[in-house]
Amino acid sequence: MGTLDQFPEHRRVLDAVVAAYRDDPRVTGVLLGGSNVAGGMDGYSDVDLDVVVADAAFDAVFAERDRVVAAAGRPLYRFFADVPGSDHLYVVLYDTPAGPVKLDVEYHRAGEQQARRPGYDHARQQQQAGGQGVRRRDAPAADA
Repeated sequence: MGTLDQFPEHRRVLDAVVAAYRDDPRVTGVLLGGSNVAGGMDGYSDVDLDVVVADAAFDAVFAERDRVVAAAGRPLYRFFADVPGSDHLYVVLYDTPAGPVKLDVEYHRAGEQQARRPGYDHARQQQQAGGQGVRRRDAPAADA
């Protein structure tokens, strides 16, 4: 079992998607989760991202999802996952020199995140992520 840095194609997909959202003021946060942060990655692990979007811009950002996933390469296929409780899960599979890399991107409205996590603060998340635009889902809050 390894970490994200041991899988360069997974890292490349992650970095490309984060870069596509980094300067978009409509996106209030990008969170990395799953085995990527738990330290249990292997070659079959996927890249799990939660993209938090300002409520007023949600439909527009979600409609542009193919532009963002294209930033990481040409997808072999992509589809909406029919998962209970998740209306906006987009699954993408890339063919890379190291083999297939699967990307799961779940889109969330910022207002819903605020309601579920009253302390949600995008500025603090950005600071904790070292300005890189990604915060691990399991990372403790700065005041924890």
